[in-house]
Amino acid sequence: MSAGTDKHRWVFDLIHPDSARRAAAIGRQRDLMSKSQEAIQWQNDVWQRAGRELMPSDPALQAEMDQARAAQWAAWESTLLGPVYAFCSARWSGGPEAHSRYAPYAVLFLQWETRYPDEWHHAAIGGWGTKKEVLRRFIAAGPTPDTQADLLELLTAAIYREHRCEDSRYAALARQLDGPSLRCCLASAQQDHDGLVRLRAGYMQWVVDNATAPVTAASWRRWLAGNSVASRSR
Repeated sequence: MSAGTDKHRWVFDLIHPDSARRAAAIGRQRDLMSKSQEAIQWQNDVWQRAGRELMPSDPALQAEMDQARAAQWAAWESTLLGPVYAFCSARWSGGPEAHSRYAPYAVLFLQWETRYPDEWHHAAIGGWGTKKEVLRRFIAAGPTPDTQADLLELLTAAIYREHRCEDSRYAALARQLDGPSLRCCLASAQQDHDGLVRLRAGYMQWVVDNATAPVTAASWRRWLAGNSVASRSR
């Protein structure tokens, strides 16, 4: 395990079943974010004292600005968002190695939102926008061997629960998870007593069976309309 991974080992307590351990991890996340915000305020103070120069001409103020920026980065990067954003930016920096290295943290971010949505909502700076970017990255680059099963579990949870913001992106992710396990899951969900569950699973089945079709709100509405017509004709 790398040093960077060691530094972030604590973030996995954010989904620990023990509420005390989760609370401690949430407290640490919030404390680090507070330190990051304090460092931003420090930068703003230096900027004001420097006459609003982006790069202070005074050497002492420039050195202080550098210290404030370093403090802000060190605090922010130490939170869960550090490795999650590294995962999302792997396309531009780090490539496949960074994708594999940081994928477990991206999955953790999604697991936290799935299992403890209230805690996630109040402590996960970035929220829905970060969830969107994480899913987009997995849709583009696919799962790693270590995250395949976890992503399938997350997709399954999205099928059965009440819809949440950005859940529609799991339909596109289904193509990256296609295989016997996914198809078994979709077949089972299409037999569920809940009509919305059946519809979500049916649409995902259509998505994986039509690999070149766009996965958009419009394609969902078209599929839904066609499915409704077929259902009425039976």
